[in-house]
Amino acid sequence: MDGIEKMDMVGTKDTTNEVPESALEAFEARHPAGVTSAQVVAFFQEQGVRVSEATFRRYVQLGFLPRCRRVGRQGKGRHRGSEGIYPTSAARRLCEVKRLLEQQLTIEEIRGMFRVREDDVQAVRERLATIVEAVEAQLRETPDELLERDLGRLRVTIAELEAGLRKVAAGVARGRMAARRAV
Repeated sequence: MDGIEKMDMVGTKDTTNEVPESALEAFEARHPAGVTSAQVVAFFQEQGVRVSEATFRRYVQLGFLPRCRRVGRQGKGRHRGSEGIYPTSAARRLCEVKRLLEQQLTIEEIRGMFRVREDDVQAVRERLATIVEAVEAQLRETPDELLERDLGRLRVTIAELEAGLRKVAAGVARGRMAARRAV
């Protein structure tokens, strides 16, 4: 598909793509360890926004949504394959993609808007998650109230950092949109 073509919206037609911020926040809070594509699709259906699994996968392929990490499934003491777990931010990103598609942006324009976030911010988010997981593992081995309290503060700081990054990225996107309209 040529980068200047408009995105095919088959499977994503609806009258509104608005998902309330409170619903996104609740979804993210319910799934701090990540979500499957099926959970994201179900969330959007609950909100009255049509998204199919195929559309979700296509957006991942195009680089609009983050890639999953593979997590092994256990069942009665044996390994039962793995499943793809996406960061819960995939739901928020999907809202942004749908909004941009409604504004008739091309694939390349949308990719450009997410480039910084996808490359840099995701790397920071993954590194912070690794650090938090290491501290949690240490706390399981050797419980420590001071470390648990520090970990709680760290989680708040990480949430504030992510919110700040979202705000800055949205500002950059708005600036690019304004520049695009001016041309």
